[in-house]
Amino acid sequence: MSIPKFSELFNDVLAVLSDGNQYHRRELQNEVLNRLVLSEAERAETMSGGGNRARSRVHWAFEFLCQSGATKRPKRGYAEITDFGRQLLQENPSGISLELLRQTDGLKDWRRRSIEARAARRNEEELEDLDDDVDGSDSADRTPHE
Repeated sequence: MSIPKFSELFNDVLAVLSDGNQYHRRELQNEVLNRLVLSEAERAETMSGGGNRARSRVHWAFEFLCQSGATKRPKRGYAEITDFGRQLLQENPSGISLELLRQTDGLKDWRRRSIEARAARRNEEELEDLDDDVDGSDSADRTPHE
C-alpha cells in the first residue's frame, strides 16, 4: 500500500478520535498510521525538506478537519472530535471527501482568510519595493531581506 493522500485520511482521523478522548498530535498520528497497512519504508519516507511524509499527511488531514469544524484543539498540541465530526463520520462511513469539507463554512472562511493574508503580504512587499525606490539608497549591494 502506498501512503494515502491527506484527503483519504479524514475518516481514519475521525475514527481514532471518535472514542471521545483527547489525543496529543503525535499520539493521533501514531494511532492513524497504525490503522494503515504501511511498510516500514513507507512509514519512514521523508519529503525533500526532511519531514516525515506519512505524519505530514495525517497532520494536514487533521488541519482540514479542524478548519471545517469536525475536530478541535482543546489545548495546545491536542486533538478532539466535535459533534459535527461525529455527524460527518456517521453520515459518510465510506469516506469523507475534500469536496464535502470544502462546502463547510469553516473551510470557506479559512480559504478567505488565507487569500486575504496572501494579498496583504503581497501589498506589503510592493510597498517595501516602493520605499526602496523612493529613499534613493543604492540597493544593489543589499540582500533582499535588508
